[in-house]
Amino acid sequence: MKTILKTFLVLCLCTIANVAFSNGSTNADQLFDQEKFQEVLQIYLLPEHNQDSNNQNRIGYIYLKEFKDEKKAFHWFMKSAEQGDMYGQYNLGQLYKQGIGGRKDYQQAFQWLSKAAEQGHAKAMATLGNLYADGLGVEKDEVKAVTWYVEAAKKDDRDGQCNAAGIFTHGTVINTSYHNARLLLEWCLKSDPDDDCCLERMAVLYSKGWGVKQDRKKAHELRTKAATNGNAVAMYMLAGDFDYGIGVEKNPKAALEWYLKAAEKGESYAMYRLYEVYEYGKLGQSVDKTRATAWKAKAEAAMKEEGVTRNELMDRMRLRMEAESPT
Repeated sequence: MKTILKTFLVLCLCTIANVAFSNGSTNADQLFDQEKFQEVLQIYLLPEHNQDSNNQNRIGYIYLKEFKDEKKAFHWFMKSAEQGDMYGQYNLGQLYKQGIGGRKDYQQAFQWLSKAAEQGHAKAMATLGNLYADGLGVEKDEVKAVTWYVEAAKKDDRDGQCNAAGIFTHGTVINTSYHNARLLLEWCLKSDPDDDCCLERMAVLYSKGWGVKQDRKKAHELRTKAATNGNAVAMYMLAGDFDYGIGVEKNPKAALEWYLKAAEKGESYAMYRLYEVYEYGKLGQSVDKTRATAWKAKAEAAMKEEGVTRNELMDRMRLRMEAESPT
């Protein structure tokens, strides 16, 4: 009888402990959703909660976003990732990719993002596509890049949709398919009419008449929206519209304004155009060798970061503008 009673008591205590753990976890999750990060961190760090991979990922998130503690964030994302949590794997991959909490390591980024992507993480799929497209941490492979972009796109990921459309439009290995590009961009903009990447890519299609009836006025409208939303490429292209009179009347003042905005966001094309503006006195500006030298230095630094030479940059600028210019 005593043995039966002891067994019953143990079972009751285990049940109570499990309920308490469950309630604590539920309350913590509610606090996390309410962004009460300082409160929830104290719960997640308790021994009964800090071994759970999802909680470890959230601890990492809180340290990174709330406390700006990159080292602790890295530590907890690693613990989560090593347990197989795809969110922890994605976040750890991003830290390696961006050099947060340690040095940049594209090979490690590729490893962890691959694990997350294989588990179905849409953002990891799109980022993995970027690594293949740029040859970072892995051999450059346009086919694998578009494959992962399309997988992300299927999960309604806007980055995947936009980047897949980009390869179908400008790819060097993949056969051009403006039809597929248009369908992907329409899908993207139906989900999010303000997505700046998809707006700019759609502007390209309308500007050139690729897969749609050419309409440079509509292209300019789409590009204006994308630029206003903060897309640096759209800012540069919009400046070009005003600079060369593409889909709109020439407006040197507006062109200069948008070149400056694009340059401030790190767009090397815009930096180099500003060098030309002040070196040769374009867009109504006086020759200013000091400003010209400064912008040239910034452009060269940005090109070095991007791994492009001056000649390559100039060729891309010329081809971009020639393709956009009215015939």
